Amino acid sequence: MIRVLILGAGGHAKVIADLVADIPDIQLSGFWSLDTKKVDGFEYAPVYPEHLHSLSDLKANNLVTHFIVGVGKLKGGTCVRNRLFRQGQEAGLETYSVISNQCSISSHTIVGSGTVIMPGCVINAGSTIGANCIINTGALIDHDCAIGDGSHIAPGATLSGNVRVGRDSHIGLGASVVQGLTIGDNATIGAGAVVTKNQADGVLAIGVPARVVN
Repeated sequence: MIRVLILGAGGHAKVIADLVADIPDIQLSGFWSLDTKKVDGFEYAPVYPEHLHSLSDLKANNLVTHFIVGVGKLKGGTCVRNRLFRQGQEAGLETYSVISNQCSISSHTIVGSGTVIMPGCVINAGSTIGANCIINTGALIDHDCAIGDGSHIAPGATLSGNVRVGRDSHIGLGASVVQGLTIGDNATIGAGAVVTKNQADGVLAIGVPARVVN
C-alpha cells in the first residue's frame, strides 16, 4: 500500500488531497505542517505537527511511504518548497507525482518526480516537466516546452511551443509566453503578463508586453 503524506496543510495541500483521494489503492496518510488545525473537508486525515513528528519517525512507524510537497510558491516562496522536498528525500521517503485524470497530457511528455498537475491542464507532445513542479489548474503548455525543477505554472497560464522555463520560476495567473522564448531561473512573470522576449535569471516582469521592474 502506498501511503502518501502531504507536506503542508493550506489550500494547495487541500486540492492535492482531493486528487489523491480519487486514485485507487493510494492512502492519504495525512498532512505534515507547522499549522496543526484540521484541513477543511479532510477531517479524516490527521495533521502531524512538524515539531512533534519527524518524517523519519513517520516512515519508521510505517505511517508514510511517499510524500508530496503541498505548499504553493506564493506561500513562503520556492525556498520553502525546496526545503520540504529535500526533507522528504533525506527521510528516505519516495516522491509521488499526482496527475489529475481531468487533464490532457501527451504520451510523449516527461513528468518529473513529485510534480503535481491539476485539472484542466493541457501538455502537448515533446514537453518536459521537471521535479517538484506545480502545473496549476487550466494551464496550457504547448509542444516541446521544458519546465525546470521547482517551477510553478499558475492557473490559466499559457506557454506556446518551444518555451524554456528555468528552475524555481513562477509564471503568474493567466500569463502568456510567446513561442520559442526562454525564462531564466528564479524568475517571476506577473499575473496577466504577455512575454514577448527572453527574460533573465531572477527578474520580475509584469505588464503587456512584459517589462522588467526590478
